[in-house]
Amino acid sequence: RGFRVSPLSSRALRERGEMKAAHRQVSAREALKAQAVSNFFPNIALIGTFGFARGTSADDNPDPFANDPFNSLGYGAYLGLSWRLNFAQLNSKLQASVANVAKAKAELHGLKQQITLDIGSQYLEVLRRVKALELRDQAQVQAKQWVTSTMMSQSAGLISVKEALDAITAYFTTSLAYDRDIYEYNLALIRLWSLSGLDPLSLLSD
Repeated sequence: RGFRVSPLSSRALRERGEMKAAHRQVSAREALKAQAVSNFFPNIALIGTFGFARGTSADDNPDPFANDPFNSLGYGAYLGLSWRLNFAQLNSKLQASVANVAKAKAELHGLKQQITLDIGSQYLEVLRRVKALELRDQAQVQAKQWVTSTMMSQSAGLISVKEALDAITAYFTTSLAYDRDIYEYNLALIRLWSLSGLDPLSLLSD
């Protein structure tokens, strides 16, 4: 049985905290760049006004030049414009923001490569541990068969006690090494889980 490494990398690139922070950093830098570009254009404001009053106890004065606060109708519009003309300074800020965007994107790209490399390396380590367990399991079976054979031979007087003890010692040595390999395999799985944020055992494939 093996693992599908692609979902591990995909989840890590999508969910890991440093990846989210790097994406937010790029978005923030791009917003600052857009603001720096907008500073080259004027700010325009259009304001409209309207006023209407009708008195219930005062007659409307027919004189258009008379000041009648009780009966009035008025409207108007105002256009405002402001423009920064320090283009050299604005261009300097724009170039700085462009450089910051490029830097943030480069850091994001580097982080993606590093995470992918770390997961790939740990994935290969898990596969190596799986292969080691398979070989160790075969060695343990052979050691057990050797112990059985030597014990039968020693009982029949065909070999010495020392030769039988050698076989038993080899079997227990192989068993201890097998337990160590299981520990190293579990440790490799935990590290892969920590890097990807996804349980590797959920991705076992035949």
